[in-house]
Order: sequence, then C-alpha cells, then structure tokens
Amino acid sequence: MPLFTNYGGILQAIALMAFLKEQGYDPLLLDRRYPSPKWRRLIKTALGSTGVVDYKNVGARQKEARSIARFIKEFIPQRTQPIYSDAQLRKTIAKIPLEAVITGSDQVWRMEYMRTIWRNAFLDFVEDPSVKKIAYAASFGTARWEHPQFSKEIKQLLSSFSAVSVREASGVQLCTDNFACTTAKHVLDPTLLMEETFYYQFFDRDTEETPKKGIFTYFLDEEHHWDALLKLAAKEYSDTVFSMTSDKDDRRKDEGMSKPTPGEWLSHIYNAGFVITDSYHGMLFSITFKKPFIAIANKKRGTERFTSLVKELGLEERLITEPTAVVSGLCSKTIDYEAVYRKLERWREASRTFLLHSLEHKSTR
Repeated sequence: MPLFTNYGGILQAIALMAFLKEQGYDPLLLDRRYPSPKWRRLIKTALGSTGVVDYKNVGARQKEARSIARFIKEFIPQRTQPIYSDAQLRKTIAKIPLEAVITGSDQVWRMEYMRTIWRNAFLDFVEDPSVKKIAYAASFGTARWEHPQFSKEIKQLLSSFSAVSVREASGVQLCTDNFACTTAKHVLDPTLLMEETFYYQFFDRDTEETPKKGIFTYFLDEEHHWDALLKLAAKEYSDTVFSMTSDKDDRRKDEGMSKPTPGEWLSHIYNAGFVITDSYHGMLFSITFKKPFIAIANKKRGTERFTSLVKELGLEERLITEPTAVVSGLCSKTIDYEAVYRKLERWREASRTFLLHSLEHKSTR
C-alpha cells in the first residue's frame, strides 16, 4: 500500500526491510502510489506553498506529509522514485536486477484500499519467471471475500507465486476457497518480526515534549463515545489520561501543530503506563513494549486482524468491540507477558523461517 502518513504501514515496511538486511539481502522498496497526473501534483504543491490561503487544508496536510517524509527518507533510504502508473512501474523494475518481489504486509489485498492498483498488489507486473513472487503477511482486511468477479483473475495471478502467506487466520481459508491456493500460511505482521530494542532508534530525538507516563490514548476514528471508557480506565488504573491528536483532529491546524512522526508515536506508547487504542499497530506495539492495553476492534477499518492476533496470543479479553463493552476490573488487571511472549516467540520463529525458506526455494505448488 502507498505509505503516505500511515504509521503502521511505514513501520512494517521498515521492519521487513531490516529483517531482510539482517539475513544478507539487499531490499528495495517499490514506492508505488495511487495514479495522479503530474499537473495535479504541481497544483497541490503550489496551493500548499502559498502561505496565504490554505485551500481545502492542502497546506496543512502537506506540512504533515513533509515531516513524515523526512522520517521515511532517513529510515527507508533504499527506495525507488515515486511510481504513479503501470508503465512507470514496469519501466522501473526493468532496470533492477531482481531475485524476488514481496507483496505485503498490511491490507494490500483489500480492494477498497488499493483502488485501481490492486493488480499490482498481486504482482501482475512481474513477468520474468525467474523472479520469485512472494506474499508475506498480505491482508484481505475481512474474513469474507467480497469480490468474486475478480476471483478467476486473482487465482491465475497467485498460481505463479513461489509462496503465499497471510496476516489473518481467516485469510488462509479465504485463499483456499476462492483462489485454489491451498498452501497459504498464517504469519506475523512484519513489525513483530523484530525485537523490542530495534524500535528504540526511532524515538524522536528532537522532540521537546517530556514523555508522559499515564494512560495513552490513540484513536483513528473519534466518532465513538470514549468518555465512559476513559473515566473507568483513569479510576481503575489510578492515573491521568493523555492523547495524541489524530488525522481527524482539527485542533492541530488551529493550534499550528504538525502530525507527530512515527518515532514520536512509538515513544508515546513506550513511555505510557497503559494504552487504549483502536489502531491495529497501536495494539501490536503495546504488545511489543509489554504494555497493559485495551484495543477496540475498528469495524470500519477491519476487525479480523485484531481478533486473529489476540486469539493466537491468548489476549482475547483485551479486545473489545465497543467503548462501552469494557469489563469492570480489566484496566487494573495485569497481562502475563511471559506467557504471551512464549507464544509470540514460537510464531515469530515460524514466520521468519517461512520467509527465508520462500526466498531460498521455489514452490512445488
């Protein structure tokens, strides 16, 4: 998926590339973006740089994008120039000596998110049969396949893959039932391939804000009613609540604030005493940093990824479907992270083995 300002998407790409580097590979990010004519990009740049009138909030969004773009530039230096078309994509890879192309992770197989470039997520542009095609932790985002009109075409595309893995348990069955892909494996999100200490390097070094220790909240969708949950958490955990502004918070623009970088976001989770979030990767990093947490399954953005992970790690009670559904006493209850990490380490090892085996061998499927 295009990275843009998506914390989880950016960090999973960094983690996957870092793991591959550790194994002696030389990864390169294909910076595929949604189609956008050059004239439109030029107009957006002009509107965002006038400093007089911020038409449709373009300037504010571009300011945010620039701060995160600097983070991406620092931590993903090995990437192509932005790619806006199929022709440009094919021209780009024709110049690169490739051994394998990996698609994933995140919801790269969710049609609604990939829009017109969904075929690229199934690697339709890789025509050289000597190049391995691998799906690592690709996600459909839902437990049901909602686009049967494309099943035949996707079945054909997947038939040329060397290996297929998905991020949710339901994705394994979905591949079998809809695309006759019977060898798909259930693996970890790339961010969980790396140890906790790997992420310390991203904590923002220039921030002037003192890290807080209370109950950190981060909500992607703030239309829910959180008040009752936050009051209960503050009472049971006996600490204050603080939050980081989201994409939808207009206070950032009104108060001249920019969107925090992924490093700042990570440092908030790391330094918090307790985390409440409806962000999938917010939940993952709470687990990475061994934080007590409550995750709210984000129905609009996909609940399957939440339920699949907590079930594997024995954390089902930490996931709720509505802000008002939290059980009394949950906020003060500790998590047995020794037990959680025993399960996580086994899954981590299996996921790493799958990926390395996929890169080293051709599939016989």
